Amino acid sequence: MSIITAFFHALRSLLLALLWPGIGLLLAHQWPGGLLQAFTMIELGMLGLALAGAGVAVGFGQWRVSAAFVLVLTIWSGLRFAGTPMAMVGLPVLILTLLPWVRERGFSGAGPILAGSVVILGIALWARGGGPATGVDSFLFDPLDLPVTDISWVAIFAALGLAAALGRLAVKREAIDIALTGMLASTMPLVLAPGSLTPLALALSAAAVLSLWTGLLLHAWRMAYIDELTRLPNRRALEERIQRLPREWAVAMLDIDHFKKFNDRWGHDVGDQVLRRVAAVLAGVGGGGQAYRYGGEEFTVIFAHANVERAGRAIEALREEIGRQPFRVRGERDGAERRGRGGGKDMQRITISAGLALATELAPEAAFDKADKALYRAKAAGRNRLIQA
Repeated sequence: MSIITAFFHALRSLLLALLWPGIGLLLAHQWPGGLLQAFTMIELGMLGLALAGAGVAVGFGQWRVSAAFVLVLTIWSGLRFAGTPMAMVGLPVLILTLLPWVRERGFSGAGPILAGSVVILGIALWARGGGPATGVDSFLFDPLDLPVTDISWVAIFAALGLAAALGRLAVKREAIDIALTGMLASTMPLVLAPGSLTPLALALSAAAVLSLWTGLLLHAWRMAYIDELTRLPNRRALEERIQRLPREWAVAMLDIDHFKKFNDRWGHDVGDQVLRRVAAVLAGVGGGGQAYRYGGEEFTVIFAHANVERAGRAIEALREEIGRQPFRVRGERDGAERRGRGGGKDMQRITISAGLALATELAPEAAFDKADKALYRAKAAGRNRLIQA
């Protein structure tokens, strides 16, 4: 490690180490006579939710969201208390617009570093006051001479950041993107008209905190109930669904034919591509069915009705669609992608076998066992077919 690299590692660690103590010193400096007495119960509730959210986000490995909670509190402090520079509002908003585009790299990632730097800079401007704070505030919030309207450049930057985050959300639709985009939408009015919105600072900050919490809860739900590789509901979601089924229902067990061949010949990366391809088709199952990843290369489809003909047609449609689409191998055993560079020329055909069973008056375990036995009969009969128990 070079001296320069070591220096930046040490500086980064220092900034992160000063983040939470810095916030505590900031609050202690403003209210030496008693911290709790300075807040209303509503404000204490919002502060508690934000600090708890920051800790929960760290527990989930979402340091960007943790940094967002800290920055929202910094913005609220800048609007709530007299004598704070407006840089406490403008600078955090600028960092918040960047968080959706920052890769998650844990404690030493860009999100916590940027958040810590902004908090420390805000504390310094608050303590120093005078010319430096006024100069930064003027730079951030003085209206620009535009023909349409007088608006600060930080407001323009924030508006562009929100628009970009909305576009990203429309494409990715990830829980953390929902959290960060909702947070940006809530803080946006604070930089468009910061002076006149002071009475609404608490409401807008609380909305930002709730947006971040919503994203965290969605993220936790996805971790618990959605298979990371295939994006289908997982075994836990299946078990909970079974508890809510009517007395008569149907279940299909599906298995990818010769799946081991893909792993042995091209490696597990290609095997994962096969699983994702099949799962993408299964996600669109008709006939009132819901697909789940059961384990390995095996999937299941639950039908909350006893119409076996309708369920059979839905499974047949899946089987035909999967078999009809050619699969282009896009990786070697080392997992290297070769798209457009001589790779991807090996065309393969993916097929599935399936077994379907009616669960009338049967325990769930017995119904799954019937469907599984029908699946094995389909494989023994030559694969790429559906057999009903």
